[in-house]
Amino acid sequence: MSVTALDKIQLIGHGLAGAILAETLSEAGFRIQVTDDGGPASSRVAAGLYTPLTGRRMIPSWELDQALPRVRQFYPDLEKTLGLSFHHTLDTIRIFKDEDQRNEARNRAPKEFLRFCDVSHVPFHSPFGGAMVSGGGWVDLPIMLDGLTQRRKQKQEWGTWENPDLILWCQGAAAATDPLMEGMRMA
Repeated sequence: MSVTALDKIQLIGHGLAGAILAETLSEAGFRIQVTDDGGPASSRVAAGLYTPLTGRRMIPSWELDQALPRVRQFYPDLEKTLGLSFHHTLDTIRIFKDEDQRNEARNRAPKEFLRFCDVSHVPFHSPFGGAMVSGGGWVDLPIMLDGLTQRRKQKQEWGTWENPDLILWCQGAAAATDPLMEGMRMA
């Protein structure tokens, strides 16, 4: 079956991945239905932070050149669509744990995102200094997810199809205990 032949897509799970996928598919013109059991979800308690530099070595996040411009467009556009405020740009301070980490950051981290700074004002021991990491931010996920749930309901995209052409499980860790996934589990 080709993608163009898909008439009805069922998404199961409306955490961060399911909600964004549902919005993207709906905006692309696909007919979708979303269902979520409303149980505990990591997306509801996650910090929602994103940063251009990751790990001990402070290297650029995976696919950063493509991802960061998309993030900077997607979330503000979604805020306008939903009439909500949940995306916030945010610089963060990275405290170096040792001299090697500081030197590696100085030699390897992209200078466009990193600015060494005085961290003597932080309320914990930081003898190796730190750096300001720009280009990141945070998303208030509960506000965004509630807004997207309301959008799905207003567009009558909340519910289930009788015989969907495609089912997309977006349950995260909950998929491991879903009885419908019993035959799909890896040994």
